[in-house]
Amino acid sequence: MSQDSPSDERNHEISRRTTLGSFGTALVPAAMSITGAGASDDTGSPFTDIRVTGKQVIHAEITADEVVITKRKRSSDLVDRYGMREVVEERTISRRAPERDDLPRTGQRELRTDWETHHARGDEWATLFESEREALMRSGVADEAETPFPSAVPKYYHAADSGGYELHGPVNLLSNSTADADALAVEIDGEGGLFWNTFPVEYSRHMYIDGEWTEHEASVASGPFGIVGRTHARLWSGPNDTFGIAAAHIDDAVPHEATSYLEAESEITDMMDGTADYYEAGNGEHPGTDNGLLDHNGAVSLI
Repeated sequence: MSQDSPSDERNHEISRRTTLGSFGTALVPAAMSITGAGASDDTGSPFTDIRVTGKQVIHAEITADEVVITKRKRSSDLVDRYGMREVVEERTISRRAPERDDLPRTGQRELRTDWETHHARGDEWATLFESEREALMRSGVADEAETPFPSAVPKYYHAADSGGYELHGPVNLLSNSTADADALAVEIDGEGGLFWNTFPVEYSRHMYIDGEWTEHEASVASGPFGIVGRTHARLWSGPNDTFGIAAAHIDDAVPHEATSYLEAESEITDMMDGTADYYEAGNGEHPGTDNGLLDHNGAVSLI
């Protein structure tokens, strides 16, 4: 579903598309501060205008019936650009079986982090996808790549909030066995271990496919809650019924910040007897900058 300024204040049951940084018994009343990587100078890049640096506050409120998670992202760049003090990403999750979901009856937690990324309205991203296709959707062939990255497949996925879309991470896996996200989730789950599943608790993410913003259609993970961390992949059905698309990462302990893209990519590639670094996508950094996306090497494996 295409949206220019989506509002993410939707109710979700605990399912494969449920957002819940599962906080378990680690809930604390005090705030925590996490330091992020420094922003890089992208002066002269067409992406300069949508670069934002600021702060993010993530708050979870748990009651006996539901969990409400609110991310408030603030930046002077948003004020200068839109006169907007903050953008908000919010999820409300019903607790269908609170006696079995590993959460306390009530509680709250707040995390404070640096916020440094690219953020823009949907129409602004659409313009960039047309004018900067090489950076966002295709690249040349590197010597070490067996084939070029497919030109119709986006290189990144995004987080939607009240103000638009934030570039959030790289695509790092493609499948040519099926272009259907649900079928791909079943395939990966079938090769995983005992606790692998297709219904992880997670945040919704979006990808710009065929001119529309599409929420991820399936997921797979090495644990539904991942209290102490997990391998986690979100899946999209690819354009033209050609490729299944996956964005995989390693989560740390709750409330789940990504710590590695390459480890998750390698783990799933090995599970599926795939080919590592099959495509050279050139998406190891935020476009137009040298600000790296954790350990992602810019290549995409084939499964």
